[in-house]
Formats: sequence, structure tokens, C-alpha cells
Amino acid sequence: RPEAYLKPLHLAGKWIADNTSTTSVVLSRWKDVAFFLNNRPLLDKDPQMTPEAFSNLIRDYGITHLVAVASNNGLREYEALMCMLPHYRFETIHKVGSVEIVAVQRMGGTGNVHGDSTTVADSARWSFHKALELLAEPTAQEAESLLTQLAARTGKYGNVILHLAIAKEFGGKLDEADQILNRFQSVPQAGVFLQQAWYHKEIISRVRDAVAEQDPSLRASKFNVVAVNYRELGFRNQSYVMLNKSLQADSTFFPSLIFYAVYAYADGDVNLASKYLRKAAVENSTHILVSNLRRVLAARAELDRVHDHAARASLRLQIVDCLTAIGMREDAISELLLLLREDPQNSKALLHLAELYEVKRRFAPMRRALERYVGLNPQDQPQIVRLNELRKKWD
Repeated sequence: RPEAYLKPLHLAGKWIADNTSTTSVVLSRWKDVAFFLNNRPLLDKDPQMTPEAFSNLIRDYGITHLVAVASNNGLREYEALMCMLPHYRFETIHKVGSVEIVAVQRMGGTGNVHGDSTTVADSARWSFHKALELLAEPTAQEAESLLTQLAARTGKYGNVILHLAIAKEFGGKLDEADQILNRFQSVPQAGVFLQQAWYHKEIISRVRDAVAEQDPSLRASKFNVVAVNYRELGFRNQSYVMLNKSLQADSTFFPSLIFYAVYAYADGDVNLASKYLRKAAVENSTHILVSNLRRVLAARAELDRVHDHAARASLRLQIVDCLTAIGMREDAISELLLLLREDPQNSKALLHLAELYEVKRRFAPMRRALERYVGLNPQDQPQIVRLNELRKKWD
């Protein structure tokens, strides 16, 4: 078949089987790859997910490689998602036809591999990655310029056009953005982008409503809703822009103050989180978000001073309890994983991790956590029964 030469998934699978560890875990939208991986697990997931979902997938399932097909312009499946995860490095380690094998590595700094501009593919990727880095209101015009040039070179490629509309949206060109988003409804092959286009049309409507609102408190509330919408879609910088607009309308608006603190903490900016937590506490000192985030920040500060393993584990478990209490379960999972790196045999952390994975319905990671727990606690019959039931259901 001609597509077997253009998209030789079997060769990609065989390369992974021959050249990677038996513990490798592969992510791809193409199920056929699984037949050639020699028992390495494959997660088949469509690239249309949020950056947070993509990040959690990599973290919780231990993804080590992506198998992605590149389009004629060089942009690959998962390209936008790879751009938006600053704490991971994505590096193509093998190509066969239009299929690329991408190694996934956790990194301490920020910024992904963009490649150089020595080929058409590298140039397109560099431009696309750079544009997405600039995709927030203060630099949206630069992002728009890059995406406009990229669209001229690559043709009407859906992901480029979608993000061009988003750049215009973030730059305040709402009518132009709306017009581009409307086009997706009339393109037969635009199915994968229709939902995202609809989301952004809804947000544009809400931004217009917020801008037109005269009442300061209502205006603050409406911009706060937009901030949450952008956060959910993975546009963290633009979410902060909307929170700033909310607080410009009403500097005492509690939801925006506390969301600013929560988002800053989740993004690793403890100083900014503390600043906005103090402001939120002035408005409502007894709110559950305020009290628990205050405890989290206090424990985090203590962690920086404590070196004893038992004390550090206790502090991290306090943080986990507080984060769980306010619904920040993904952050609680990350905290537990950090704890287990320092103390791999911490039974409380393993059991808590299994419980959080169960709530999130991530049964493979839940099973791994329970297996480790039962290995350390072979007399805990309720958890042994729980593990056996999980095995029967999912084996």
C-alpha cells in the first residue's frame, strides 16, 4: 500500500522495540504501532486534548516516547501540546517516512527544543513554537506576525490557522478572530478543530460582554470567568492577563485575588502566590481556599529549611492534605510523586496516591501505586482485596 511507505508505522514500532528499554511507554494516536513494540505498552490518544491533560498523561503513565506523523509542512501531531509544556524536552530521535519517534524527558529549566532553521520542517517548527511562546496579550501581535508568515509558507494548515485566530483574539482583534474561527464550520476536514474553534468563539463572546459591562463588580466577575476559561484551555499567560483586567475593574474582587494566588502556586511562583494570598485574606480570611493555601505556603517554606527525611515527608503530606481539600488534586499528585522520589517506601504516600488516581479514574497508575504499597504491607488484607479486584477488572 502506498501509505505504508509514507507512514510506515510498523518500522517505527520495530525501531522502538530494537533500540529502547523494555520499560519504555509509547504515546501515539495510531493503534497499529502496538503490534510491533514487543510488549511495550502503547497509549493511543488523540492529540486534541488540553496541555494539562497531556502533561498529566506523560507524568502518570511514564510516557518515554511519542510516535507522531508529520504533515508536509513539517508540523507533527501533538506539536502545539509539545510547545506548551515548558518542563519537558521533546527531541526527535528517529525518522522513517513521515513518522517521527520523539523522546520525552523531564527537564529542570524552561523551554523546549525548537530545532534550527536549516530545513523547511525545522523552520516551520521553530516559527510555530516561537509564536506559541509569544501567545499572550502583550506579545500577541508578534505571535500573529509569525503565524501569518507561517500560514503563507505552509498553506491553510488547521493548527496554524487556529492559532492565528487565537493570536488575533489575544491581541484584541476579536472580529478578525471570529471570522477565521467561523471558517472552520465550512471546511469538511476541520472536524478535529471544530470544538476548539467553538470554545474560542464562546470566550470571544464573553470578552465582549465583559468589556461592555459598566458595573465594576460585574465586570470583574466576567473577566474572572474568562480567566478561568483560558486557564482550562492551557493559556496560562492570557489567564493572568484576564485576572489583571478583573482586578483593574475591582481591586477587591475576592475570586480573582484567590485564583491569582492558586494559579501562581500551581505555576511554581511562591512569591506571587503569597502576595495575592495576603490580598485575598484581607477580603475573606476564613475562606477554605485562603486557610488551606496559607498552610501549604507555610509548609513549603519549612521544607526549604528541613533536611530530615521523616520531617520532610510529614510536611509534604500536610501539603497534599491541604491541596486535596481545595480540589487541587493534580498538584497533590505531583507533591506525592516528589515525596516518593525522596522516600520510595512511604506507605502513606503510596496509598494516598492510589486514592487520588482512583478519583481521577487513572487505573493503570493506581494499580502501580497499590502494587508498591502491598509489596511493603503484605498483611493489609483490605488493600490486597482492592488490588486483586482492580487486576480482575483491567487485566
